Amino acid sequence: MSTRSTVSGSTLAVCLLLGLGGCYHASDFHAERPPVEVPESFQAVAQETVPPQQWADLWQEPELATLLQDTFSRNPSWQQAWAQLEVSLAQARQAGAGRLPQVQATGQIQRSKQPIMGATSALAAGGGQQQSGQGGNTRTPDAYTDTTYRAGLAASWELDLWGKLAAQDAAAERRVAAGRAQIEGLAISLAARVTETYLRLRTAEARLALLHRQYEAVQEQIALLERRVGQGQSSALDLSQQEQTAERLQGQVQLAQSQRDQYAHQLATLTGHAPQNWQLDVADRLPPLPPLPEPGLPIELLQQRPDLQQAFYEFQAVDAEAAAAAREHLPSITLSAEAFLQATELDELLDTVFWSIAGEAQQTIFDGGRIEAQEDVARAQADVARLSYAQAWLDALREVADALSQARELDAYEQSVRTQLSQSEQALELARSRFVNGAVGYLRVLDAEQQLREAQIAELEARRDRWLNRLQLYRAVASGGDDLPAAARQATQDLSAS
Repeated sequence: MSTRSTVSGSTLAVCLLLGLGGCYHASDFHAERPPVEVPESFQAVAQETVPPQQWADLWQEPELATLLQDTFSRNPSWQQAWAQLEVSLAQARQAGAGRLPQVQATGQIQRSKQPIMGATSALAAGGGQQQSGQGGNTRTPDAYTDTTYRAGLAASWELDLWGKLAAQDAAAERRVAAGRAQIEGLAISLAARVTETYLRLRTAEARLALLHRQYEAVQEQIALLERRVGQGQSSALDLSQQEQTAERLQGQVQLAQSQRDQYAHQLATLTGHAPQNWQLDVADRLPPLPPLPEPGLPIELLQQRPDLQQAFYEFQAVDAEAAAAAREHLPSITLSAEAFLQATELDELLDTVFWSIAGEAQQTIFDGGRIEAQEDVARAQADVARLSYAQAWLDALREVADALSQARELDAYEQSVRTQLSQSEQALELARSRFVNGAVGYLRVLDAEQQLREAQIAELEARRDRWLNRLQLYRAVASGGDDLPAAARQATQDLSAS
């Protein structure tokens, strides 16, 4: 989509008169028109988005709600984003002030000593003039001291005939809108990261508990083999192999504990706590899987994604900057006015008001191509932002498609893993029975136990992957605004009011 546009009235006439290739105007590009071809709806996505502050309810975990609340009150990245938005707001106010008259109050007191004009040559030589009189010789003064008092008001105003200042103001306003959208996106991103890390921590805790149970089961088998070896029913080799299995599981427990601690440290950092002084005890099982959203998502809901809104506002900002750059070729006209009081005696200052009014026009004749190069830069930046907005749409569509496709595959995979787990349990029971009856060696029992342990881990990881996929889907269609977490929404209202 072109970033060029036609402009009505005098602006278009001046553009054509000065031979400008075209004038930019950001308002010709609308957010409700996606820059890429998209379907009218998706087949398996929610009709309504799930706001981040409700994600804890989806997992039925009050502990997660507390973690999210800490994140939006203590996370430094979150606080930094608000500080950056305040910078954008101040810059917007600064840009808007350029369209208003500038008024200054002035005051001055000046005291000077000056020579008396028309003095004799002797006086000019510095000797003064000697005169005789009744009182004797007197000396004529050759200089005088003067005091001047002045007070007034001065105003200047650049006429925005071509819309350059308006375009700069619009660019600053769109930077603020992009900043707000960025904060909304950060809220969703932080909520997703906290939720994901919490789920991974729960998975690590569940894995650690599973490994402990496996280790205890192996220890029971070792005790049983020790009795069988003492009775001559099993060989020392069988016992040694089971002891190796126990040692291997002990190493896996240590690795699982280390991974569990890493997730806890990440969660502490996200919630604004020092990892060394923060502890969180979580259950050794995964929370219930939230339901898959109902079918049918109109494209308007996907447009509410903060990252898409941010990309759109950023495009509008650089497009408005390109509009301002295109008008640098046009003359600038400034009006100025001054009213002042001036007197040599302070009590006479209010006797007479002096004033002046002036108008000034400036037009660049030759600048070595600086303005033209500046316009080319702005035009190229607008094209980059437009393409970035289009890419953001493609990425959003891909994320939704990936989450939906993965959801179907992971569901089928978990069913397969559960079947394998059931088969492994049956195989182990059969192998132990046949070993007791002397039909097979103990190696078959060891193989069956290893396959069962692997199936148990695979089943745990399959459930984890489904939960992470569900989180990915909720994040892919999450919107900002009223869907922000409560702390984020209140902060937005407070900053907007200021």
